[in-house]
Amino acid sequence: QPGGRAEHRLRRVRPGLLLLHHRRARGRTVLRRAAAQPGTPEALDTAREHLEASIELDPGFARAHGALARILTEQAENAADATTLLERAREEARVAVGLDNSLREAHEVLNSR
Repeated sequence: QPGGRAEHRLRRVRPGLLLLHHRRARGRTVLRRAAAQPGTPEALDTAREHLEASIELDPGFARAHGALARILTEQAENAADATTLLERAREEARVAVGLDNSLREAHEVLNSR
């Protein structure tokens, strides 16, 4: 509930915490949408932006690292800089697995190509 007691408490405790919570929630929404349907280039770009912002605010958000790895892999399929994107995808997958070894999509990126 916007403006509720919990939000007020978060702002009082740590101003950046509310933004972090919002970005993590947005990142989770992006994850669900990406899983539900294949992405257009624009949708992949938007998802990538939200996930990168989520990771910047919370580097320990393992699922965001795993989802970003998958998105980078998808973007590499039709990109001129495919090698660079795949290297970054593998790095994000390694970070994800380091944070949570149970993330299937991160393992899939590491085991692909």
